[in-house]
Amino acid sequence: MESTQHAAFGGVCGFLSAFLGVAGLPWVVTWYSVMSDLTHQQCVGTTFMAVTPAVLAGTAAHFFRGNVPIAVFVPLAFGAATGTYLGAAAHLSTPTEILQGVLGLSFVVAGCRSGFTLRTLLSRAVV
Repeated sequence: MESTQHAAFGGVCGFLSAFLGVAGLPWVVTWYSVMSDLTHQQCVGTTFMAVTPAVLAGTAAHFFRGNVPIAVFVPLAFGAATGTYLGAAAHLSTPTEILQGVLGLSFVVAGCRSGFTLRTLLSRAVV
């Protein structure tokens, strides 16, 4: 991929993440796992580094609009940082095949959950 393609893909993922309020890491990691010669660990490490400025920009936008209650933010940030560090350590000692399988399974579970939610909403709308 060319630099412009990386930038365009990052822009689309960043927009979708901010617009939908969901993390774009699974999309980016999956894309690079399939479309590049990077190892799964390199995909994850590169993605974490790439999203850091985007996360800071989104954080600033919400913070300056008063959307960040500090009493919730501080313990959540501590827990998230601790969990991320421990998860990264476990990730680095796990074979790529297992990581890709777990990632794929998480998409299936999330898709099923979304499907059930959609079915529930549609059944309520019909009644």
